Amino acid sequence: EAIRHAKELGFNRIAFITNAIALANEQLFKRFVDAGLNEILFSLHAARRETHDSLVGIPAAYDRMMKAMKLAMDYGVIRRTNIAITAQNYKELPEYPSVVLRYEPENVNFIFFNTWTTSDVEVNKHLVRYAETMPYLTRAIDELESASVKIAIRYIPYCVVPEPYRKYVVDFLLRPHDPYEWAFPFAAFSEHIADKYSATRDPSINVEYEWFKFTNRIRIHWL
Repeated sequence: EAIRHAKELGFNRIAFITNAIALANEQLFKRFVDAGLNEILFSLHAARRETHDSLVGIPAAYDRMMKAMKLAMDYGVIRRTNIAITAQNYKELPEYPSVVLRYEPENVNFIFFNTWTTSDVEVNKHLVRYAETMPYLTRAIDELESASVKIAIRYIPYCVVPEPYRKYVVDFLLRPHDPYEWAFPFAAFSEHIADKYSATRDPSINVEYEWFKFTNRIRIHWL
């Protein structure tokens, strides 16, 4: 119903961000497409099956992802992908292009794992130093550059990225000019909670509660 309503309102792009668990069901996938879904951002968090399944926490998640991405191709739905770079998957980054390019994505996002909106996971288990990832990330980008794919490295200091690859960095200040950034309220909230955490260093900050307070404060602007 939400997709149909968005189509009625005249939105050109109606998209999901998804782990694709449900979208591997072709009958359900077709219902969404018939309603107006025309773009999907697939959260594929590793090149290898076992790593993705472990990070998602669901057996066969990788296989479902591959099936859903193939369905998106078959039904002419725009494909995009993102990967949250963690200690578990960064060494697989050079293998990532060979997986995603099978499905001809319009855009590939590399997003570094952050700590300010992920209070429900083991932060130290997933964090990896930027410098450690760069040799692997740049190799992945080298593969993607020849495929006419729009590349984004999201929310990372320019200084840790080798100069030839800095053109792909999307930081918070560039967000208004980013054609793929849609979650402005959440992005603003990310900055808000990051500032609060930096000021207090309180690891017990309740992110969900802070989100409700933040959205109530800015709700008038959405209307």
